[in-house]
Amino acid sequence: MQVFYRRFFTFVPVSILLTLVISACGPKANLGFNKTKENQPITVMQALSRCNSNGPEELLRELESLAQKQQFALSWLSRFNLTKIKQRTSESFISRADVTTKAKALLQHPQLLKQYSTIEAISGAHQILQELADVLNQYRRLTFLECHMQAYWSLGKIPYDAYLAGIEGDRSVSTVAKLCQVDKGAALCFSQASVAKRQGKLEAMYAQYILSFEQRFVLPRFRMVDQLSSITCDKTAAATIINVATSASGQELALLHAAAGWWQSSDQKIQLRVVSSTDSQAVYIEHTDHGPSHVSNDARHRINLAPGHAQPIVVAHELGHSLGFPDCYFESWDKDRRGFVYFELPEHTENLMCSIHTQAKIPDDYFVQLEQAYCRD
Repeated sequence: MQVFYRRFFTFVPVSILLTLVISACGPKANLGFNKTKENQPITVMQALSRCNSNGPEELLRELESLAQKQQFALSWLSRFNLTKIKQRTSESFISRADVTTKAKALLQHPQLLKQYSTIEAISGAHQILQELADVLNQYRRLTFLECHMQAYWSLGKIPYDAYLAGIEGDRSVSTVAKLCQVDKGAALCFSQASVAKRQGKLEAMYAQYILSFEQRFVLPRFRMVDQLSSITCDKTAAATIINVATSASGQELALLHAAAGWWQSSDQKIQLRVVSSTDSQAVYIEHTDHGPSHVSNDARHRINLAPGHAQPIVVAHELGHSLGFPDCYFESWDKDRRGFVYFELPEHTENLMCSIHTQAKIPDDYFVQLEQAYCRD
């Protein structure tokens, strides 16, 4: 799931949606918040009760209308990447109150009340235009996350915060005990970590549980989880060709061809080729009314593309899900802070399935996995 919202979150540059997408509600959810409650924290059941198909709430409609007014400027802004890539942080936090406040401020911002029709004007207003793009996509993302709260609630029970703290050098009793709790009870883990510290064995205990944590929750993020029957393989003396069948045509077909350009490896001599097909599992693009872009586990051949995301790099990320790769960033619901936590592993910031930005690429290991999965004799 997937794709790509890091770049569009204000709290982070974004990536697209968690491969763990569930289909109970979907991108068109209306949360139904009113003015007296919009800044209050929400529970899992409250969020789920607001997941329906009546369309987006009014504030989101207004924000989308403003973005539509600035469509020309936003298109050029994206095309020429006028803003620098922000430095990524390991963890970010998003709440409805923050998104609501930012959205209301943008709707009243004087620079956004006029349309920009020249490159010079767009360049001069690029900061506020980029903020509009970020907040809109963040709002859409929040809508989806709240709608699928139950899945993220479960993920919130996994101590990713302790894992991040550990790889950043924190070997405290608290961190080690949290990692231990994946396998044992909280009280026992804290007791064992306390004893290990007194005996000078806390580092060894950390090494044991960080390895267990990575094997269970981290490494699977970088491994193919499924295969699509419509994808085939041809081997030649020059290269290995992965054929991606598609029923798309016109602009969507052109997008897929451009996206396939990201999935080439001269070192591994592997390349992706998009071929037209009538196969029932052939990949195609379906444009959605509301974001974020994603590929669902139960329909990997359908790329759901959100408004404004008809860009090769976005489609390339989603195509990765069709090929069988999950997102390698992390999102979960923090029940204590009553908001969503998003983070990525610093050493993987240039992996296209972890983060969408102009320097993103496909790791060599992914091509090895593709060949092993689709080119077996």
